Amino acid sequence: MSTRPTLDDIVVIDTETGGLDPAEHSLLTLALVTGRDTDRMEITIAEPDIRVTQRSLEITRLDPKVIAETGLTPAAACDAIEAFLEKNAPGRDWLLCGHNIAFDVNFLKRLYRLAGREYPRRLGHRTVDTHALIWALSAAGKLPPLKGSDEAFRHFQLEPPAELRHTALGDAVATRDMLARLLDLI
Repeated sequence: MSTRPTLDDIVVIDTETGGLDPAEHSLLTLALVTGRDTDRMEITIAEPDIRVTQRSLEITRLDPKVIAETGLTPAAACDAIEAFLEKNAPGRDWLLCGHNIAFDVNFLKRLYRLAGREYPRRLGHRTVDTHALIWALSAAGKLPPLKGSDEAFRHFQLEPPAELRHTALGDAVATRDMLARLLDLI
C-alpha cells in the first residue's frame, strides 16, 4: 500500500542564470523552498569563470563583479544545498519542483559538475513541473492558456513584488504558492 504524496515531499527550486544554455552560461543564484514553506534558502554562486549574456543581466539585475566577490564556490554551494536538504528531511529523498523544472535541474547539475561531485541521489530523476501542470489543466479546460511564469503568476495573483521578481527566492516562493493553487484545481 502506497502513501499519498504531499507537499512535505517537495522542495521548490528556482535559479537565475547568465543565459539559457547550461553548457555555456553560469549559474548565478539558486533558491530552495520547502513544499510547506517552512524553510527557505537563497545562495549566490561564484563560478571560476562567470559567463553571462547582456540579456540575462537585464532580467536578473545581477552584477557579475559582486557575484565574483561575494558568491560561494561551487563546492561550498553544494554543501549549502545538501545541508538545507538534510536539515529539512534528514535522510529522506526529495522531489524537486519548479516552473520549467528541466531548466533549473540542468543548471543544478552544472553546479555539481563544477564542484567535481555527483548529483545527489536524494534528488532523484523525477520532478514536478508547474508549467506542465498548467498545460494539462488548460488542455482540460480548467485554466485559460497561460504562457510563461509571468502570466501564470498574474493569473493566480501571486506576482512577487517588482524587486523580488526574477530573483531566485522571489520566483521560488511564488512557484511554491502556485503549486498549492494548482493542486487545489486538480
